[in-house]
Amino acid sequence: MPRLLFALVAVAAALPAGEPPAPKSPTDAEFSALCRRVQAKLDDLRGQADFPGVTVGFALADGRSAGVSSGLADVEAKTPLKPTDRMLAGSVGKTFVAAVTLQLIQERVLGLDDKLERWLGKEAWFAACRTAAT
Repeated sequence: MPRLLFALVAVAAALPAGEPPAPKSPTDAEFSALCRRVQAKLDDLRGQADFPGVTVGFALADGRSAGVSSGLADVEAKTPLKPTDRMLAGSVGKTFVAAVTLQLIQERVLGLDDKLERWLGKEAWFAACRTAAT
């Protein structure tokens, strides 16, 4: 235990006191150059992996944000993908649903053994999904 305490004190002593300096905001020209670099990297990655299209968004500490896209929204019609086009999130949504569900179970809003029908059964689309799953 004394070694752990000594290590923690040593780490704390090495940290700067007070607030860390605010990151320097890029100029408009630097921001534009950053967007071009992200665009070039995205185009390069899409060319190497050969997928139809991809969109990337990013935000800076100063609040500015940008979206960049590469490829096609519709391969057959050769429609270019725009950063504002909607994209499917894929399986990443399952992580968010699981986290919120567990939080609601902890808050006793949901029960771990509740059937989906209890909460979604009255939705018009629920019966169709249930029929398609069987």
